Amino acid sequence: HDRTDFVHPVTLITADPDGFAFSARVVVPREISDDLSYFRLNTRPETRKVAEIQKDARCSLMYWDQRGKQGWLTLKGSVTKVESQHQGNNRSVDLHFSAQKLEVMNYNEALRQEDGWVPIVLQRVGSPKSAWQRVM
Repeated sequence: HDRTDFVHPVTLITADPDGFAFSARVVVPREISDDLSYFRLNTRPETRKVAEIQKDARCSLMYWDQRGKQGWLTLKGSVTKVESQHQGNNRSVDLHFSAQKLEVMNYNEALRQEDGWVPIVLQRVGSPKSAWQRVM
């Protein structure tokens, strides 16, 4: 579904090309699947994020819930396709992110393990289109 009616920034985390650390930046998803398994991001082709993803497609997306007691959601997966877009003189690329693992801790929505300090972990087992299964 195209979620342009509901835009909430997400932090995209990629591996540094030197293997030293990780790079994080805030991006706005252009499309998000209802089950959070797919995100389409858009950027300029010459950015560091594109270069890092082309070297290592594994990355994470992280949402932070700033309301009340707060919470977070981390999606771990990879960019499965970098697709060029041309609109006149404007060049951009779509990054197609496919999530394989989801970790969530949210005190506002009571999304956490019984002891309150351990996140709920869901994973896709088998094909990338398989349903989320709770592993923790």
